[in-house]
Amino acid sequence: MSGGFRLDHAALSTVTEQLVDAATTFDEAGQDVPGAVDAGAATGLVADILNTLCGAGVQLTTDAATLAGVADRCNVDLATTDSEIAEGFLLERP
Repeated sequence: MSGGFRLDHAALSTVTEQLVDAATTFDEAGQDVPGAVDAGAATGLVADILNTLCGAGVQLTTDAATLAGVADRCNVDLATTDSEIAEGFLLERP
């Protein structure tokens, strides 16, 4: 096929499912982060590090889930379009 591209819908679907699974697993891992720490004089510093880490984790989880959703919607749209075009060829056949 020259001048175009071919998308493997099954492969993209697998990738989006794995991305959602990874985001879910990462999010669940955050449940084990301590809410408070006692690190003596470094307590404030450790709390700031944990806060930054948790904020980045939330963003990573949200972005991964969002990306998976967008990719899945695009995959469905392209698969639908492919089916409609293929059906059009069959209907126009002599």
